Amino acid sequence: MKVVFLLPEDSSTGVSYYALNLLNNITTIDKDIIPGGTQKCSLFHYLRRILNADADVFHIQLEPRFFKLIHKIPFLPLLAFIIKRIRKKVLVITCHAILCYGDLEILLKDIQGLSFLRLFRRMLWAIYILINKLMFSLADVIIVHNNLMRKCLADLFNSRLGCKIKVIPHGTRLVSKKVLSDARKNTPVIMYMGFLRGNRDIISLIEAFNILKKSVSNAKLHLILFISQRHQSKSLRKLLMNIVNMSKKSKDVIIKINPEETVIEKVLMEATVGILPYMERTIESSGVAWRYAGMGIPFVATQVPKILADFNFINRSLLLKDLKPENIASAIALLLLNKEMYNCVKQQLMKHARSHSWDKVGKSHEKLYYEVFYHEGSSYSDAL
Repeated sequence: MKVVFLLPEDSSTGVSYYALNLLNNITTIDKDIIPGGTQKCSLFHYLRRILNADADVFHIQLEPRFFKLIHKIPFLPLLAFIIKRIRKKVLVITCHAILCYGDLEILLKDIQGLSFLRLFRRMLWAIYILINKLMFSLADVIIVHNNLMRKCLADLFNSRLGCKIKVIPHGTRLVSKKVLSDARKNTPVIMYMGFLRGNRDIISLIEAFNILKKSVSNAKLHLILFISQRHQSKSLRKLLMNIVNMSKKSKDVIIKINPEETVIEKVLMEATVGILPYMERTIESSGVAWRYAGMGIPFVATQVPKILADFNFINRSLLLKDLKPENIASAIALLLLNKEMYNCVKQQLMKHARSHSWDKVGKSHEKLYYEVFYHEGSSYSDAL
């Protein structure tokens, strides 16, 4: 059996990071990827590769911005149609995120040169719903990362999809306690890692860090910022400038933009507390939160769906209702100054992560591919 993965056109996304970790942990099945390495990405390239691919199963890693250019997105159902109806192959789709209508305005504002589309968000929302309905109707199996995603996908797109939906949690890399204890020093390291977007309140985080310094004077703040090609609007450039200017006022605020994985790994190994200042209501699973969990890094986050869906057990003092700087600072201080609580949260996260390691996620996918392939003659959804 051979599985071909269709990855988003922009390789600097969380979905691409997920897919590459998954690929590395699928060991018993032959596999290939589209677009693949540094190959030129275009709609024609995807079509040509799909038509020529020697594959039994096609697996689309679906996210709302699969293509860099927004006008290409309506062609996604065409790719699914060719796979299922013309090539007559098994089609698996992983739905990585379900948008919330209320987030559309700020999401569109972040897109370079297309912020005017905010005026047409009702129409764009209808197109988004239609595209996904068509995609999911053609799929043999739809993978989501948690039960909240399963419920929302069926409610929003088609209640009859329920029999096709399979929950396979997001993966994480597990790191031993000894390695972590050797890497973490006495200096408290606060860490934010994620994309630079309008719905991530990094400004409030820096303000919170300045408050925190009054009680934890030796703390450091590391900001690992990813800036993708598709998110380079004027508003984001202004936001980045504000962040840089604020960081210059303190030698303890360190910013790294699009760093190599070795640099990210080093900061993660030293991190004491992670911060997830999310404001979006997107239904998904936070890859950064899972990465913190696998490394036993207690984190402070907001009460948004992608945190509550996977980490609802965390102490509510660490899951904030808003991102007021004083509340963020208070939650971080609670972890840093209360060793018993810190160790309790750390143990909870590492225990939770043990059943979500990348190798287990890879095995779950391998099992699913075999099941759907050998049931294809009848109906996989009927066999579930």
